Amino acid sequence: MNTYYIIGDAQVASNNPIQQQYGTFFVGLEVNVHGHIVEASCNAILPLTRDFIRRLLVGRDIKDIEKICADVERYYHGSSQRTLIVALKDAYKKYNSKVASK
Repeated sequence: MNTYYIIGDAQVASNNPIQQQYGTFFVGLEVNVHGHIVEASCNAILPLTRDFIRRLLVGRDIKDIEKICADVERYYHGSSQRTLIVALKDAYKKYNSKVASK
């Protein structure tokens, strides 16, 4: 295998539809051995939101997490913006401890 699957999660506000449907926000990243995100998905409610987040992430280097999060703040203005950033940072932490350390 040349890729790893990493999930980051974060709590969402009680009034967020994600909380009502799933309880927690998840972002799944398929990352290659060099740290490039080759695929991404999340459990946002709207298909357009899932597609937009995917386009924000695919092709990026997970090691550039601060730049990725800055771009989320700049371009993604959904109610789960902060939640997405927390989930991405959680995924990055898991990448660092499980993948990058090998």
